[in-house]
Amino acid sequence: MKIEGRDGQVHNVEVPDEVTLCMAELRQVMHDPKKGTWYIAEVSLKRDGLALEMTFDYDSEPAWTAIRPKREAYEDDHAKYPRPIEILPAWHPVSPKFID
Repeated sequence: MKIEGRDGQVHNVEVPDEVTLCMAELRQVMHDPKKGTWYIAEVSLKRDGLALEMTFDYDSEPAWTAIRPKREAYEDDHAKYPRPIEILPAWHPVSPKFID
């Protein structure tokens, strides 16, 4: 998680467990069998705490900061949040367009 300080500098901080759980639940309730669920969510909270902005990306591969998940993790995710095979992004290992 990135936090922008008052000085404009961006700092990486660990995501609290509560936030991780809430985002997992949100991903689940937003799942639509016709389009799947999002792979990337961006949440912005303004400094005054009064404005929350969220965007969701259903197509792009997450930019992993650590090791990219194994193929099995993507397969498990697709089983949990299925979408029609023809609309899977080409980067997704379950996609027929995927090239390893």
